[in-house]
Amino acid sequence: MTQTAGTRRRRPEPAAFLRSRRARVTPADVGMPPGLRRRTPGLRREEVAHPAVVYNARYDVLATNPAYLDLFDTPAVRSTGLRNTLWALFTRDEAECPVRFRETELPMMVAQLRQAYGSHAGEPAREDFVRELSAASPYFARLWRSGNVVKPGPRVKTFRHRKVGEIRMTSVSLSIDGMPECRIVAYTPAGEESSARTTALRAQRQD
Repeated sequence: MTQTAGTRRRRPEPAAFLRSRRARVTPADVGMPPGLRRRTPGLRREEVAHPAVVYNARYDVLATNPAYLDLFDTPAVRSTGLRNTLWALFTRDEAECPVRFRETELPMMVAQLRQAYGSHAGEPAREDFVRELSAASPYFARLWRSGNVVKPGPRVKTFRHRKVGEIRMTSVSLSIDGMPECRIVAYTPAGEESSARTTALRAQRQD
């Protein structure tokens, strides 16, 4: 997939972007307990260590943190980075797909893509994106032709990692003021076992 000049200009430096949004998001927004009284609004640094990503409506990755990239432990992402989540998921063999239960999760993502597509039908950039990904992935093409639509919402997703095994994460999608059709998706571990595995990944990254 080619990255347009417009996409490059809109892509902020990830750490700075996520820091600028941290004060605007409360723990309750991303499914975390409120904890003790806070001196400053927003999420603490250790809470931002949970996986988080900023998408536009095409699933272009505009900003992310290392914890989110930990979940996409594939050869392609390790070598070239993660530019678009749909391309990363649909153009890999099923055995390399980091998302478990892809027969459920991938149709949901395509339905969200189509939901946002309605107001942009006919725009060259949108049509090129759909045509190129359809050519690269017959599975995406079939799901796109189904015409299903759905809005983003909270979900429990299961990722598989070659080092620590399966990780269940609760995702919460939030709109971003001043960035139409963009959203920040925050992930929190669903259970103690998944929490321990994400902690292990963070420790390995910091070694």
